[in-house]
Amino acid sequence: MALRIYPKDIRGHTYYYARRSWREKLDPGAQGKARGSGKSRMCSETHYLGSAERIVVALNETRQPLEVRHRAFGMVADATSWASTARSYSPTTNACTANRSIRSKKA
Repeated sequence: MALRIYPKDIRGHTYYYARRSWREKLDPGAQGKARGSGKSRMCSETHYLGSAERIVVALNETRQPLEVRHRAFGMVADATSWASTARSYSPTTNACTANRSIRSKKA
């Protein structure tokens, strides 16, 4: 599934295309690449890139992202580790240890 860029001459002008090609099995249950593993067909997907001038302009222009999302992964774990490192009071840690000690006494 390699993506290849190739030129195409149309009426004396050179235009560029990106093409990706792959093989698909005709029978969805068939697997493998060995001989006798089922018939396959070539499939391709072509995207028009434009002339060389258009490609250079597109590469040189600076574009801003449409949307940026920020998510605080691990914020709770980081806050808990910071609290234990600073040896400060953490009500969530005390509540969790109290519940565990009650459960262990009942067992």
